[in-house]
Amino acid sequence: MIKKIMILIGCFVITSLMVSCQEENVEPLFEMGTGEIDNPFIIDSYDDLFKLDSTEFYYYEIVNDLYNTNEEIIDGSLGVFNGSLNAYGHSINDVIIINLTNKYVPMDDEVLNFGLFSEIGKSSSITNLKLVNLYISIYYSGKSNVGSLAGSMSIQSSISNVSVTGRMNVNIKDGNIGGIVGIGQRVSSALSDVYMGITSLQSGLTVGGIVGYSKSQIINSMAQGDIHVVGNNHTILHDSVYDIGGIAGISQASIAYSVNDTDITLIQNDSLNLITNSIGGIAGELKESIFRCISIGTITTDTNSVVYIGGAVGVSSYMGDVRYSLILTQINLLGDLNPNNYYGNIAGYIASEEDVINIYYNEEINDFYTVGNIDDSLLVGIESHSIGYYMSGEILDYFEDKADYQVGKLPRFNDFMPEYKH
Repeated sequence: MIKKIMILIGCFVITSLMVSCQEENVEPLFEMGTGEIDNPFIIDSYDDLFKLDSTEFYYYEIVNDLYNTNEEIIDGSLGVFNGSLNAYGHSINDVIIINLTNKYVPMDDEVLNFGLFSEIGKSSSITNLKLVNLYISIYYSGKSNVGSLAGSMSIQSSISNVSVTGRMNVNIKDGNIGGIVGIGQRVSSALSDVYMGITSLQSGLTVGGIVGYSKSQIINSMAQGDIHVVGNNHTILHDSVYDIGGIAGISQASIAYSVNDTDITLIQNDSLNLITNSIGGIAGELKESIFRCISIGTITTDTNSVVYIGGAVGVSSYMGDVRYSLILTQINLLGDLNPNNYYGNIAGYIASEEDVINIYYNEEINDFYTVGNIDDSLLVGIESHSIGYYMSGEILDYFEDKADYQVGKLPRFNDFMPEYKH
């Protein structure tokens, strides 16, 4: 009898292991395609999107525009995306993402990712995709990464030729939030026109119109829309930091040929000056290079906190620099100038005067120094001209033939970029 029981238990264990392995490696159920590079899975309905959470690497194509006609709610995300997705210019319309579960942080203080996908897996890619009229509402009492397309990107992953329109309402303890991705790797030819309404429940945030925290290059991209951040004034949090940028909140890699056309607002009542804010038209905090970029948006904030504000960058570290760019960001300060703060038409604070060179701006837009902590006489190649000069249609030497010039319009880097709003 005991022998029979042991045999039955053994069979049960083996069967369970077989089922478990099958579940982990289950192939997505698509009607067309095999998931191979020369025969990708075909996505032709909105419901097919819910089949994309696979641990295996597959190839996918979207063959027509997809619509969320039944107003289905995605609970936080579709899961991790592993594979190569080419939408061939098709759109996914009216996506609704709400974390119906996972609102309160568990005992292990888990970091959660929210977006269409929670994460874009290692070596995976998403190309030629439009997200139209997307809506995201996230409330999480812990740390989180949030983006329209993905909360986070793994190493060697990429996003290219992707656009997003819609609205995000995010309330989290702290984390990284981007119009397209929260923590980003390589991003190219990305367009974001998203209203971002963000509230910190406790600590600081890193927020960007394209990427919250960028770990790799951002190139040929443009951010529009509004970034509205309400900071928390917990005076016990001496290390709270808000890094906010039109393109990236923090960038530890280069940003090139990109345009900020956003309206950034940070409202925070921090009368004890315990919270540090770095806000820039291109990047809040820069650890690499801004090269041939344009910033024409606005920055509005109160002056109660310790603030570093620049038309291009709030704070640039010893590895960061801003070059060959056009910076016309309008900065609006709510309150009196704070002696603890640094404001600059181009940068709030930089490590060296050599880190800002060959820049166009208009000194009449803001009544500040060119760089908050550097005397103007030490800067090289900084030119102030009227707005009319930049809209004359004449070639700008610092841009050369890398931009498109038309009379009555500011220069543009790519035809696919929409008309400027400012």
